[in-house]
Amino acid sequence: MSKVSRWGYGLVFGLLLVGALSASADIGKRYIARNIAGIHSEPDAMKAIATLGLNSEVSLLEVKGDWARVSVTGWVRRGSLSDRPVSETREQDTGSSAGHGFSYQNVAFLPFIEGTVKCVGEMTNSSGKNYEMVFFKLSVYNKAGSLLNTADILVEDFNHGETRSFDTYVNADLSDISKYRLQFESSYP
Repeated sequence: MSKVSRWGYGLVFGLLLVGALSASADIGKRYIARNIAGIHSEPDAMKAIATLGLNSEVSLLEVKGDWARVSVTGWVRRGSLSDRPVSETREQDTGSSAGHGFSYQNVAFLPFIEGTVKCVGEMTNSSGKNYEMVFFKLSVYNKAGSLLNTADILVEDFNHGETRSFDTYVNADLSDISKYRLQFESSYP
């Protein structure tokens, strides 16, 4: 084999090796560079199935256009796990009346961070009055009916006939919440 042929084969082999190394250089340990990054089941899926916070470590497995398939390995508290899917909605304790002419609907409980659940819903003012501030109390219960915790809800500038969205956070594990109750606490003026 001539020196030119060997040099040519060496160059081709070198280029292939560099190409292979640069292709695999994208694969490996990475960190989330945003405050919150949604994890989706498929590229372009509208709804995130989970979120990761800033500097969460992930393994980059594959890249498809603007999307990267990642894997996360970590530990969660055992109490955060369930052997079956946990529903976002819970049984209401007293129907949809919060008292004093207020009612609630479309209530859902969403996982937030370990040991904390986000509660979202809508409140309707049928009291006949306009208020600057209205305070409600959310109480969550386990299957045995024992109170797990409470949280406050504030709705501002709440006029008669309006339906307003609300959200609050309650310290409880989502899998423990079986029932809830929303009730009027106070108002200003």
